[in-house]
Amino acid sequence: MISLLFFIAGFLILGSIMGVFNFENYKGKYKDFNPPNSKQVIKAVVVLAVSIVFSIIQPIEIQRIDAGNVGLKIDRIGNEKGIPVARQVKGWVFYNSWTTDVVEYSIRQNHVSYKGFSVTTKGGFPITVSPSFNYALKPEKAADLYVNLLKGGNFSSLENNFLSTATILALNNASNKYTIDSIFNNKERYNMAVADELNKELVLYFIVTQINPGTIPPPELSQVIKAKTETIQRAQQAELDKITAQAEAETKIATAKGDSASLVIAAKAAAEAIKLKQSQLTPEYIEFIKWSLWDGKLPTTTLGSGTNVLLNR
Repeated sequence: MISLLFFIAGFLILGSIMGVFNFENYKGKYKDFNPPNSKQVIKAVVVLAVSIVFSIIQPIEIQRIDAGNVGLKIDRIGNEKGIPVARQVKGWVFYNSWTTDVVEYSIRQNHVSYKGFSVTTKGGFPITVSPSFNYALKPEKAADLYVNLLKGGNFSSLENNFLSTATILALNNASNKYTIDSIFNNKERYNMAVADELNKELVLYFIVTQINPGTIPPPELSQVIKAKTETIQRAQQAELDKITAQAEAETKIATAKGDSASLVIAAKAAAEAIKLKQSQLTPEYIEFIKWSLWDGKLPTTTLGSGTNVLLNR
């Protein structure tokens, strides 16, 4: 687009200077239009050729920076120390392609995942991890990232060098703080430790989210963790059974105490009743009962009335 504009501008300017567009040159003796002569044709061809060459070799370029990207205008010559000078730009950017480069990098979320590699836990036991996470470039750090890490390189190349090295270092630092079993028994805490370490390594240029360490337990550890979990469950069940037995025993004791108290109360009431009855049995009352029950007849024997009975001792 910019080359076409320069071609048109160059053609019009050179053509005007060389009289290609001066129609007076094309009129004859009687002011009639005559076909251009060879000299005029040569001028037109020269103007056209020069305009084409100028549009091709001219150094001015234009580039539009997308809304989801950050643009950098980079001076190839650099400063007095030879370090590239990068300046953040946006929108439509005009630049001299002979001395300047314009690059743009995405500031959207990018996802990266790595194949499994081994890290060392506390105590020297190795485990395999296959981490993945999202990262986004901080716009204000784009110039520093280019000068210190990219220097003309592709942005995606960071995933195989800078990001990869930082991930391995972060996973090793985090894993070395935990024993092999504590990693899998406290995965949430371990994941937070990995996130802290990874952010510490990448915070200078990136925002890191959705971190998954991807820990893979070795087969022999799976059996150990399973056995340990079953032991903990049995211990918890035994403690629960103990608490239940204690509760049942306390219930039985309370029931027994209640039954004993009931018997004592009943016995005491019976004793009080007997005592009350005894207090009412006076000699006169007993005699009254005795005579009220006798019919006035003396007992008889089979020997007949008036016969004495001799008893042998």
